[in-house]
Amino acid sequence: TISVRVLRRERLVAALPATHPYAAQPQVALWDLREESFIVHSGRRDSVMFESVLGMCRASGFEPRIRHEVDETSTLVTLVAGGLGVAVVPEPVAALHLDGVVYRTLTDRGAMTALAVAHLTDRVEPHLLRAVAEIVALQVADLDLVHKGVGELVQLGHAPALAIGQLDVDDRHHARVVRG
Repeated sequence: TISVRVLRRERLVAALPATHPYAAQPQVALWDLREESFIVHSGRRDSVMFESVLGMCRASGFEPRIRHEVDETSTLVTLVAGGLGVAVVPEPVAALHLDGVVYRTLTDRGAMTALAVAHLTDRVEPHLLRAVAEIVALQVADLDLVHKGVGELVQLGHAPALAIGQLDVDDRHHARVVRG
């Protein structure tokens, strides 16, 4: 059994090239981007962001035209800045201040993702429990966690049963854990 603790929920936003027609608007609906090429996190690594973007586009009534799949968030934002497409990313990605890209609020209902910590329930080693407590404390203090990228699973320190990543959490708090 896996224990999952949601640390915070994050709003999803549209990452647009600065020259995009919607860049001057404060918000955008996903439907408005239906004719655009999308840059997404890779779907071949069980990326929650890949599945979230696909699901949101389909719920908005269209199949996204995926131009590029990438493994790293910084690569995704760089491709958007280069005008190669648009992307949907968690709002904290906007901290990657990069010339040529703007972030706009999505008006779509449910445009959220969750950051969570997960561990095997039957693992009670002191170092694991200490690591989980420290991560939760960091979030309570509103400090940023260091992780490889949105939608990726990351191992911390010497706690092999511990992972940080984006999880797909529904309204009943059921979570799908990202696999490494």
